[in-house]
Amino acid sequence: MSIPPLTRTERRLVREIKTLASDLGLDPVEIAEEEDQELRYVGLTNARMHIIRGEVITQFTLVDDLLTHELTIEILGGSKKKPWRRKKVRFDRAKAVLIESRMSLRHKLDLYKTYRRVPARIVEIVAGLNSARNSLAHVFYLEGRRRRAKYRGQDIISVKTFDRFREDMQYLYDYLLRL
Repeated sequence: MSIPPLTRTERRLVREIKTLASDLGLDPVEIAEEEDQELRYVGLTNARMHIIRGEVITQFTLVDDLLTHELTIEILGGSKKKPWRRKKVRFDRAKAVLIESRMSLRHKLDLYKTYRRVPARIVEIVAGLNSARNSLAHVFYLEGRRRRAKYRGQDIISVKTFDRFREDMQYLYDYLLRL
């Protein structure tokens, strides 16, 4: 089965992504062409950190949004009749209050647990995500720190732990989307 050619829009997106990667110093091919070995090493480790930090924060934001959505449903009565369609204004206002409250992900989960039973594995995954996100979002240089950015007890910067993180995020989404 052959891959269809890229559309004009897709080709433009590829060019934009290459430009962004280059401008941000994230293109591994360009970094590897650096003659100074120390600059190469720093460039590659910075690119890796940038990608991991971006992914953890993106996943955190998505989980926070999904949990806020489910929590809003529970607060408004827990009906699976899609209250956001019947009473959209009320739903949107209640959701906005939760978002603007700046309630932490952990506290949202604790509040959600007062409405529904949440499996222990989900609680552990959310705690790990919250911890990793806080470490990565609030400290720029992790190399000199005594306490590394961890996900469920392991260094999030390792490929093995990052793969586990991605698997756990998929498990978490599967759970949240079944609610």
